[in-house]
Amino acid sequence: MSGVINLSGPGRSIVSGPRGPRSRFSTLSPEVDDAVSLLLRELEYLGDARQKISQLEDVIVRLQQDVRINENALILAQRNAASSNQRSSEALRVENERLKKEVDDLSRLLADERSQSQSIKTDAEHWRSQALSKQAELEELRGKLKNLLGG
Repeated sequence: MSGVINLSGPGRSIVSGPRGPRSRFSTLSPEVDDAVSLLLRELEYLGDARQKISQLEDVIVRLQQDVRINENALILAQRNAASSNQRSSEALRVENERLKKEVDDLSRLLADERSQSQSIKTDAEHWRSQALSKQAELEELRGKLKNLLGG
């Protein structure tokens, strides 16, 4: 419900005006009413942006963990390749080829995850800057509202 509601005294009814429902007891101008509505919308957007940032930061943490796991798997695969010197030459060659392929696969996966992580970090930074921008706008509107209300 839009409009200004008289919270002091009995008879809190809403009457329709050219700008939508307004309280018949309202002492605020339509501009102040519009400013309050804008502030409420901005606050709602700011909450959504903060939630999105939090979700993106969670995804970044998970991807960073995946990167560390894959780096450790890569190190283990390289160690396994180094320790295979004790095997016969044919078995060593087959194992070495398999490990090289595994290292290549893990390297590609690691590069993909780093790229995805960077993209998510960029998105998170975008949302963080959007939230800060909206916060600044909100503060400016609060000041204007305060001035309009005579404060």
